[in-house]
Amino acid sequence: MINSLTGSFTTSNGIVSIQTFVGVEFSAFASDSTVSYAESAESTKILIRMIFKETGPEMYAFKSENERMVFDKLLSVPGVGGKTALAILAEGPDEVIVAINNQDEKFFKSKKGVGPKAASQIIISLDGKMTEDKDVIRTAELKSALKRLGFKGKIEIKNEHLQGPFESALKALIAEKGRQDQNT
Repeated sequence: MINSLTGSFTTSNGIVSIQTFVGVEFSAFASDSTVSYAESAESTKILIRMIFKETGPEMYAFKSENERMVFDKLLSVPGVGGKTALAILAEGPDEVIVAINNQDEKFFKSKKGVGPKAASQIIISLDGKMTEDKDVIRTAELKSALKRLGFKGKIEIKNEHLQGPFESALKALIAEKGRQDQNT
């Protein structure tokens, strides 16, 4: 079983090709966020999940352990396969966690391959199973809210700041705005 690969990347149509340092090239299906990550990285480590099907093995690539964990949970839902799970993960694992916790069927129905019945099944199957850690849930909700408000860029929120999530969010926005102003 392959857990991760390190090397240089090329991307095409949702597939990440990883050229390892020993000269072997692997191809793996990837979410939009992982494809963007691979395109911006010259050389780095990508996490892998292998699925063995009747037609042969399939590899899926992830930029973070959190993304792979959410992918695995989505695969546990009857009727959700690898490509559908990637479509759901397009906006990132935090948004999926928030959508499940908020029982947001619209979020899931907006994804390719997910109809009303599948959206309900995902929420029913995963409700309460994504994470029990309230800080993780609050962080995911805060990141999701910031993205919906138009915040662009990497959002770093440290758990010790979750006592006042709005203060932390405001500090993150101010810091990012300062970095954007310096770059222009």
